[in-house]
Amino acid sequence: MKSQKIFAAILIVFILCGSGFFDAGVQAQGVTTTTVLVFDTSSSMQDNDASGIVKLEAAKNAGHKLLEVISAENQAGNSANNQVGVVEFGDSAYVSANPTTDIDAVDRALSALYTSGRTAMPKGLKAALDLFPANPSGKSFIFLLSDGLPNIGLTDQEDEATVRQQVLDLASQAGQRQICVYTIGFGDPASGTIDEAFLRQVAANSGCGSYHNAGNAWELANIYINLRHAATGTTLFTNTGKIMQGQQLDLGTAQVPNNQSMILFTLNWPGSQLDANLRDPSGRVVDSSYPGAHLIVKGTLVSIIIDNPQAGTWGISVRGTSVPEGTTTYNVVLSSRTNPNPPTVTPAVINLPPASPSSGGSGLVIVFVVLAAVGVMVFVMIQARKGPGGQRSPITGVTTPGSLFGLNGMFAGRSIPLRDGFIIGRSSSSTLQLFEDIVSRQHARLRCVNGRWYIQDMRSQSGIFVNGRRTQATVLNRGDRIRIGSTEFEFR
Repeated sequence: MKSQKIFAAILIVFILCGSGFFDAGVQAQGVTTTTVLVFDTSSSMQDNDASGIVKLEAAKNAGHKLLEVISAENQAGNSANNQVGVVEFGDSAYVSANPTTDIDAVDRALSALYTSGRTAMPKGLKAALDLFPANPSGKSFIFLLSDGLPNIGLTDQEDEATVRQQVLDLASQAGQRQICVYTIGFGDPASGTIDEAFLRQVAANSGCGSYHNAGNAWELANIYINLRHAATGTTLFTNTGKIMQGQQLDLGTAQVPNNQSMILFTLNWPGSQLDANLRDPSGRVVDSSYPGAHLIVKGTLVSIIIDNPQAGTWGISVRGTSVPEGTTTYNVVLSSRTNPNPPTVTPAVINLPPASPSSGGSGLVIVFVVLAAVGVMVFVMIQARKGPGGQRSPITGVTTPGSLFGLNGMFAGRSIPLRDGFIIGRSSSSTLQLFEDIVSRQHARLRCVNGRWYIQDMRSQSGIFVNGRRTQATVLNRGDRIRIGSTEFEFR
C-alpha cells in the first residue's frame, strides 16, 4: 500500500507538470539598443546621387525610414527601449541629437542637417563614441555614412595617413567597448571618391560591423533598414523588386526557428500604395486581431512585429494596391530575435487536502516529491545556462558553434570550444591563458555576432595574425590559422 501511495504521488506530480502546474512561459522582451547615426555633411554631399537626388537629402530620407522602423519597435509595447542619436561632420563635428527614445525629436534634428566644409571623419566618429557610456548596456551601434575620404584630423592635421589611422584607432576603441561600427559608402567607388577598402577596415576594426555601398537614394534607404534587422537579430528573408498596379507577388517563405521572442517584418517602397501579406505556418494571415501582432503603417513603410511567433514556414506576399505610375519598386526584409532573458519558472500554489488519520505519511510524500521535482527543474535550468566546459554562456541568444584547434604549443591537438566574449591572454582571468611574455594580459577577444565569428586585437603589443597577416579585427572562416605569440590555432 505504501509503495502504491508513493507511485500515486509521483504520478500526480507528472500530471500537474504536464497540465501547466509549473508556469515556464517565455515572455517576449523588447531589445534595448542605442544607435548613433553619423552623417558626412561635407560640401560634396550637396552633389546629386546617381538618381539625381541631392546626396544629403537622400541621406536624410534614409535616416527617416530607419527612424520609422525603430519607432515602430518602441510602439509595439514589448518593453523595447531603443534610443537614437545624430552626429554630423564637415570641417568639425556636431551632436545634432543626443541618444533618446524621443524619435520625433531625432527626426527633427535629422531634417535640420546642412552641408559645409570638408571631411573631418575622425571628429565625427569621436563625437559619436563620446555619446555612449563607458560601459554601454544593451546593443550599441554606430552607422557611419560618407561620400568621400577623411581629410581633417582630430587636431585639424591634414596628413592623410595620420587622419586615416585616427579613424581606424577610434573604430578599434569602439570595439573595445562592444560598439559595432557599420560603414556606408555613398556613391560610385569607381569615381575614386570612396575608398571601400578603408571603410571596410573601419567596420572590421570594431570587431562586429560591416561595410555597405549605396549608389542612389533607394539603395541607401534599403541599406539602413536592412542593417537595422541584421544588427539587432537574424535576417531570415530579403527581397527587392518591382511591382505593378493590382499585381499580387508571392515572394516566397521564411523559416522561423524555435524559441524566438519576436519577428520584425518591414515593407518599404518609394511611393504609391502597397500592402503586405504575412501568413503564419498554419496559413493564417496576420492582421490587427492576430495574437501578439503589432501592425504599424506610416507613409511608404509597413512594420509588422509579432511576439512569440510560431516556429515554421511563414509566407510573404506583396500587393500593388495603388500604383498610378504603373510600376514601383519595393524592399522586404524579415528577421527574428531570440529572447535576451532566460525562461522564468513560477511554481503555482498547491492546496493539498489535510491528511486524514488513516493517510499516514502520504501528504508528506507528495510534498517531498513536488519539492524534488522543483529541484530537478532548477538544476536543469542551471545546466542549460552553462556553456561548454561548465562555463556560463551569455543569455543573449543562440551562439553559433565554434572552436579553436591547437596546432602547436601546450594546446597542440586540443579542441577548445568558444563562446561569445572569449578572451585569450596572459592574465589568469583570461578564458584561455597563454604563458608567454610576448602575449599581453588581455590579448584578443572572440565574438559571435549575427551568426559570424570575429577576432579582435585588444591593443596587444605583438598583435594577432590570421593566415599570416596582422590584423586589428576580422571575420573568421573555417580553416583560418590564428597566431598569438608563438601559439597557433585553426578556427573550426
